[in-house]
Amino acid sequence: MFFASFTRWILCGLFALGVHEGFCQIQPVTFSGPQVTDGWIIDFISYPQTIFGTFPGIKTWPQPMVANVPGSQGGTLTKVSNGLGGGPYPGDHLYFGGYSTNTNTFGGTIKLSIPPLSSVKTIVLQVQITEAYGLDFYQPSGAPGLLINSITASILPSVSRTQHEWIDTVAYTGALEDLYLNTYRYEWDVASVQQVISSIEIQMSVVQHGQIYALQVDQGGITPDPVTPDTVTPDPVITYPTYPPPLKIISVGPVSYQDNASSVSVTFEGESRTNYILEYNEGLASSTWSSDEELVSTEDGTFTHKFQAAGDHQAAWKRQLFFRARWY
Repeated sequence: MFFASFTRWILCGLFALGVHEGFCQIQPVTFSGPQVTDGWIIDFISYPQTIFGTFPGIKTWPQPMVANVPGSQGGTLTKVSNGLGGGPYPGDHLYFGGYSTNTNTFGGTIKLSIPPLSSVKTIVLQVQITEAYGLDFYQPSGAPGLLINSITASILPSVSRTQHEWIDTVAYTGALEDLYLNTYRYEWDVASVQQVISSIEIQMSVVQHGQIYALQVDQGGITPDPVTPDTVTPDPVITYPTYPPPLKIISVGPVSYQDNASSVSVTFEGESRTNYILEYNEGLASSTWSSDEELVSTEDGTFTHKFQAAGDHQAAWKRQLFFRARWY
């Protein structure tokens, strides 16, 4: 999961043990008018298992998962129902637990409740999710659906799968199976909705053993038509921030430990001849970001940077490592 904060920061991604060709997944969404966002990075640090349960995930959640990405406006994630012999609970990610070894086993349903932007015209959902037995959303009716004022909306979204990568190989049934990390983008145009939108909900069902890494909902509005100029002073022109040039991870090398120092080389791709200072962090729960403060150029667009730290960080870095960049 990553986000942009103001105009000079981009948090570029993470890698976990087994990831190949890791890169930024959920993308910043920019509207020409007012906008708000809610984002969730699912882990057991932000959402403790003492509250939300552990395997197989049948515990009732006593409270919702409040959006934890900085800048979120208070959206919540709740469990609607469990699946067959299990349900969603937080581990490294939101895991839909259970004991089934069959494809397309119902794993449970979750719901996002989003405070609506008063002038909302467009709603964009991004979901970062891994498959199980070749499926992620439960078929045929588990794909994300929009509810407006608690009623299922008849508006069909545009849908795209923005990224797709091999993340690991596991053995659910004794046979090896490749897991794929997908990021879906659902976009609903709600400009034609006649009534006042007082609530926005998005509901989805996932197959058993599926895992959601991150979610993000962005809302954008169009500035209302101006009133008669001779009766009201025109509103000032508002300049909305421009996101920095995107930077994505192309590949992550092995973590090495030598001479009491850990290192890993990461290859990035971005806009050519753009300068960044790169930073890393072992977990988003920590506010401590490390950097060598070296100004790095993207040169022709693809470049490799070695991250180094004193001490043995092999276990932590193989599990996960987050990156962000300062844009210059």
